[in-house]
Amino acid sequence: MKQFLLAAAFLASTALTVAAEETKNTWAAFKPGSWSVVKMKTVSEMQGQKTESSSETKTTLLEITATEVVLEVESETTSVVAGQAYKSPKTKSTMKQPLKYEGTAQPADPAAPKPETGEEEVSVGGKKVKCKWSKLSFEAAGNKTTSKSTYSDEVPGSMVKMESKTEGTVKSETTMELTAFEAK
Repeated sequence: MKQFLLAAAFLASTALTVAAEETKNTWAAFKPGSWSVVKMKTVSEMQGQKTESSSETKTTLLEITATEVVLEVESETTSVVAGQAYKSPKTKSTMKQPLKYEGTAQPADPAAPKPETGEEEVSVGGKKVKCKWSKLSFEAAGNKTTSKSTYSDEVPGSMVKMESKTEGTVKSETTMELTAFEAK
């Protein structure tokens, strides 16, 4: 369930397009019936205890109203802790998100690390997708984390791939990857 909530939160957060004063939900660029399937895998180790989890999440756009987008989220998770596998039952829920997020942009912290950015073409389920990516490394609480997010306006939800690796007191590697989609 924890992995499902993390995946749902990540998918929700990637459904935003960055803008100075108004942020529009990227699902709004598609018609109902559009969907994406994301596979996520996390391997972590803390105090000698290794855990692994994997999930597959299908998100489908059900409806767009004047004020919100309505998504159906189906997820299945498997975790391995101390060599014991646990499979969660498949879950299905409805998530409502604002169509637009209003507010003011916060000034950038000049001391904050600057992300590397670029563009690339990625193949998803045999379809070529034009993507943008952002890579950031930072250190906190004795851990160094490097994360790269790849996203595209051509796919529902915009998330194409996310890779994150943490080393230090906690060791963790997480990969989220879009494996299939249909844009209507």
